[in-house]
This record gives sequence, structure tokens and C-alpha cells, in this order.
Amino acid sequence: MSIARDRLQQSGWFVFWATLFAIVHTQAPLYYSNQNQYFLHGLAQAGAGHLDQDWLANTKDPTPIFSFLVKLTARYLHENLFYLYYAIIFGIYVASLNGIFSKLTHQANSLHPDVPDLTRLVFFTSLLLVHAAVLRWACSKAAGHDYLWYLQAGLAGQYLLGPMYQPSVHGVLLLLSVWVFLNDRPFLAVIVSSGCAVIHTTYMLSAALLTVSYLWLLLRERRIKTAFCTGFLALAIVLPIVIWNLATFGPESAESFERATRILAHFRIPHHAVVDYWFSRYSACQLMWLATALCLAYGQRLFSILVIVAAGSLILSLVQVMTGNNTLALLFPWRPSAFLMPICTTIILTRGIVAWKPQLLAKPRIVRGLAWTLIALALAGGAVVSWFGLNIRKDEREQAVLSFVRANSQRGDCYLVPFHLPRPQREAIETGQDDFGRLPRLAQKDRRIPVDFQRFRLHARTPIHVDFKSIPYKDVEVIEWFTRLKWAHFFYKQLRSGYDPAMLDELQQRRITHVIVEADYPPFPDDFKVLYEDAAYRVVELPPRTAVVKAEN
Repeated sequence: MSIARDRLQQSGWFVFWATLFAIVHTQAPLYYSNQNQYFLHGLAQAGAGHLDQDWLANTKDPTPIFSFLVKLTARYLHENLFYLYYAIIFGIYVASLNGIFSKLTHQANSLHPDVPDLTRLVFFTSLLLVHAAVLRWACSKAAGHDYLWYLQAGLAGQYLLGPMYQPSVHGVLLLLSVWVFLNDRPFLAVIVSSGCAVIHTTYMLSAALLTVSYLWLLLRERRIKTAFCTGFLALAIVLPIVIWNLATFGPESAESFERATRILAHFRIPHHAVVDYWFSRYSACQLMWLATALCLAYGQRLFSILVIVAAGSLILSLVQVMTGNNTLALLFPWRPSAFLMPICTTIILTRGIVAWKPQLLAKPRIVRGLAWTLIALALAGGAVVSWFGLNIRKDEREQAVLSFVRANSQRGDCYLVPFHLPRPQREAIETGQDDFGRLPRLAQKDRRIPVDFQRFRLHARTPIHVDFKSIPYKDVEVIEWFTRLKWAHFFYKQLRSGYDPAMLDELQQRRITHVIVEADYPPFPDDFKVLYEDAAYRVVELPPRTAVVKAEN
């Protein structure tokens, strides 16, 4: 009976801390940023609007399990449940780091803040403050940069927890795996880490390095049979998804694969894939933070795990830099830093709390009162940030156009939307991830990821020809995306100089039915119908193709 009561209490505290963390951290409203990429296949399969006719929605899906969850939720449940899913992820994140804290301090494993002493409450409070949206917003405004971001995120703009629910947030399962292994449950540890890689294959390398570290520790402890079974179990879980990925995303030809990987690494995501582009003084500081945590963890079982994962990541990163291999760059050998950094922050916070433990326990009432006051302020700040939308960056001028298209689109419509191509500059990467900063105006074309109409598909539930944000991953489809992008960019550039009759034939050959232009573009001919116009944009409908044929006859 006592076991059942303890488990119920633990579940209650899990829900409590997950809810607190979700409010303090905040979530962006649906659909934001990367959600426009990863929710497309699932929403199209669920029958949302006319998305099933979108070209990108019919390309190979890199995250089919996540898309199935999106489809199931959108079709049979309610899309607001995506917020709940992320809240559960927050709970796993907090519970995992709490478990690591318990191992570092040799305390009983409990989510209750007063078991066994005040140090756990102080740790929870510190963890919340590091992730608090209101502090990150204040830091961004006061210092011009969200410095707290680097205490929780990895190198190259890789992270576990971002502003919204997406496949990459399941990387918290890697933290859970570490905690489970430290509790001497290696089989469950590799099930969790390998399951993370199955959900989002970008974590395949991270899961592999974790498995290697587990096997090393088991072999060092002379648990040969357990090590063998653990490695076999991990391989059995990931092998099917590896085979599926090779069959689905394998090269159509050596030439197409090389070209596609070059497009992705050097054109679309250099801020994630090219070391010369993403490495900055902030990256150097993060490496120093990692080194500090490793020194503080020396002598702990956790130390071996961190060293092996970090060393493997470093070696593969150096190989990529020396060879310039684009395929290895797209495997992101530096991505393990995304789950290493939260662990490092946990280690450093823990050591600081342990050092101050006598002072904390000397005045328990004051410490407890201060901790809950800070938590309350962080909660209030998170609510304010969410209410006023301080945690999102978007161009409000697009909203009226999106609402019009969603209300008036018909099956068979396909829109051409404006966008700007990035012109990467070294200064652009120094700002890192900052969802609390000011959104650059559209005239500033030096952004790493232009946000122009990136939310069109999911907000308007209508197909578009192409945009910069959302991409396919199959080599021939990447090349097709790049071709569409170059054509659309050239089309808008030509259109600035005035309409050419040959443009209509090009648009109709590509099955485009509507064109959105900025308000200062030259007018179209009279046979183009302006369906909507405001101070920022115009929505223009092309004349029917039959009318063009009759006119030619």
C-alpha cells in the first residue's frame, strides 16, 4: 500500500513540476517556426484544408512516427493537445535532471522538494530560473542577447527545449536514458535512448555514443553478459529504422546525393552544419562550461558517460572539419552537446548548492520563502510573456493575408508567396538563438532563416509552390526544392521591373493559381484579378488557362 501511495505522490509531483516548468518556460502558439516543417505531413494526412495537394506534403517524410502522432491528434482528438505533449516533455526533462542531481548528491530519488532537505528545492528553483522566459526576455532586452540560452542549449544552434513542440524535443529522452542508466538499469536505458533515435533520427549518433559509454562502463565493471545483451538490444531497436532510412533517403545517384547534401549544408542550414559558420565566442564559452562540468563530475559514474560522448563528438567533429564531408556535417557530430549542456548546467548548479549547503540549512525558513517567491515571480513572468506574445517573432503584416486565404481558398489552389534568400554574414551567427529579440524587417536580407510567409501552409491550410523555411530530405526532392526556390526568386526579381506576358505561361505550367506580392510591386494586367489588397500585400488570381487558350486561337 505504501509503494502505491509513494508512486501516486511521485506522479503528483511530476505533474506539478511539469506544469510549473511549462508556464515558466512558455510555449509559442501553434503553428510556429519549425512546426511549419514538421507538422505538414501529419496535418495533410489528417485532411487539414487542402494540404494534401501541397508538393512538399507529398515528399518523403523524415519523421513518420511524429507525423502519425500529429495525424492522430488532428483527426481524432484536438490540436491543443500538442501543448500537453510538450508539457509532458518538460516533466521528463525536470525529472531526469532531478534524478541526476540525486545521484550527484547521493540523495533519495524524489521529486518532492523537501526530501531529504532544502537543497532539492534550491536546485529546482535554480533550474526554473535558468529556463525562465521572463529572465531570458529581460536579458535579451537589457544586454541585447539571450545569454541564458547557452546554459541549456548545445553548439550550432542545436537544442532540446525550444519555443514549440517538434520532433527534436524528444531528445529529452537522452537525459532520461542517462538517469536510468545511473540507476543501474542498462536495458531500459538503451530502450529509451534508441527509442529517441527512432522518433527523430538526427539523434542516432547521440544514442550510439551513449550506448558506447554504457558498454564501456559495463565492461569495466566486468559485466560482460549484461554489456553484450545491452548492445544487442540497442542494435535490434535502431537497425530497422536505419535500414528504412537508407532505403527511403539513400542516394538516387552519387551526383544527386552530393549536390543535395551541398545544398542543405552550405545553403539551407549552414548555421547547423558548417563549423566555420556557427562557431563563435559563445561556442568557446560553452566548451569551457562543458570542461568545467567534467572536472566537477570527476570520480562520479556520470563522468565516464560524459567524457566518452564528448570525446566521440569531438573526434567526429574534427574529422568533418578536416575532410569537409557534407554527409558527416548533416549527421551533426556536435549535436550531442544539445543534451550534454543541460547535464553540465545541472552538475555546476549541484556543486554550487552543495558548497553552500551549510548556509542554506542554517536558515531554512528564509531559503524556502525566497525559493517559492522566485518561483512565483517566474510563473507570473511566464504568464506575462505568453499573454503578450513576447516569446515569438513574426511579421504581423502577414496575418490579414493568411486569414483571407484560409477563408477563401478552394481545392486546386496553389499560391506563390514572396520570400528573401539569406546572405549569411559572420555577424548573424553571433546573435545565436533569440526568440525574444526584435524581428528584422523584410528589407534586411542578411537573416540566416528568412521568416517570410513560413507559416502560410499551416495557417492558411493551402498549398504553396515553395518557401525557404520548409524543405524535403530526399536528394532529388532537395534538388527540386532548390530549383523551385531559384525560379521563384528570379520571378519576383523580374516582376519588380514589370509584368512580362511570358510569365503567365510559366506560372500556369507550374500549376500556380495565385500570386502574393508586396504592395509596392507594379500592377498586373487587367485579366489578373486582385482578390485582396492592404497596405503590405496584394493577392492576385491568375486568369483561367482556358481563357488564355481561347485568346490565342
